[in-house]
Amino acid sequence: MSFDFATLSALLVFVVILVFLVMEIRSTRREVKEQLRQVSQHNALFQRNQQAWELCQAIHEQYPDVCPGLDYTMWVDEQGAHLDQWLADSPRPKLDRMVEKK
Repeated sequence: MSFDFATLSALLVFVVILVFLVMEIRSTRREVKEQLRQVSQHNALFQRNQQAWELCQAIHEQYPDVCPGLDYTMWVDEQGAHLDQWLADSPRPKLDRMVEKK
C-alpha cells in the first residue's frame, strides 16, 4: 500500500493538529484542577474562620462577580483575615471601609 505526497502531507498535518489539541486539553485540565484546588482551600478557610467569612461577604457585597480563590486570595493569622492578592479586573477594595460598615 503506497501513499502519494498529498496524502502523507494531509496525514502529517492531521497528526500535528491532533497532538496540539491533546496538549492544549491537558494544559487546560491542569489549570482547572489548580483553580478547583484554590477554591476548595478558600472554602475550607471560610468554614474554619469567621473573620475570613465576614471579609469574603464584605467583598461580595461590593463585587458580587468575584470568586474567592480565583479573583482574590486571603490568608489568616492571629490578627485576623487579610486580603493577599487581588487578581480581578475591578479595583482592589478598601478593606478599612468595608470593616467599618459592619
